[in-house]
Amino acid sequence: MKVVNGDCNLGVKGADFHIIFSKDKGGLVSYKFRGKELIRSIPKMNFWRALTDNDNGYNLGFEASIWKGASLYQRLVKFEVKELEISVQIEYTHLLPVAEGAKVISNYEVFQDGRINVKLTYKGQNNLLLMPDFGFTFKVPEEYNRFKYYGYGPSANYVDRMEG
Repeated sequence: MKVVNGDCNLGVKGADFHIIFSKDKGGLVSYKFRGKELIRSIPKMNFWRALTDNDNGYNLGFEASIWKGASLYQRLVKFEVKELEISVQIEYTHLLPVAEGAKVISNYEVFQDGRINVKLTYKGQNNLLLMPDFGFTFKVPEEYNRFKYYGYGPSANYVDRMEG
């Protein structure tokens, strides 16, 4: 792999891929695999989801609305790169407008075959309601309209609707 550290972006290039990370926009800008672009927008942290009838009955939209704001507005405060023997780690730290010192760290680890492992870390804050969602939102090209969901976990993790 070759790492190119520019003024505004960081590039990681391998045999079949070229990935660009923005230093000032806070995320992955481009991921080309075998010459084809795989994303259409920078992945952005998301802490909100569509409300259910139970949520509406509980008035969650009002009670937890700070998380909707956190999904829309985050401040990048730190960008770090670590070149390791078998990978490159890119880490972003974002402050959230929900409480003093609230932050999320997003870590991308790029491997020599073009795989990227992504890890989001939020350590929590006292006296905040639980966040409705925790993940990324981003756009992919239209032709990528079929996918498999591998996120089933040990608790409260299900798909509301599956389409073939």
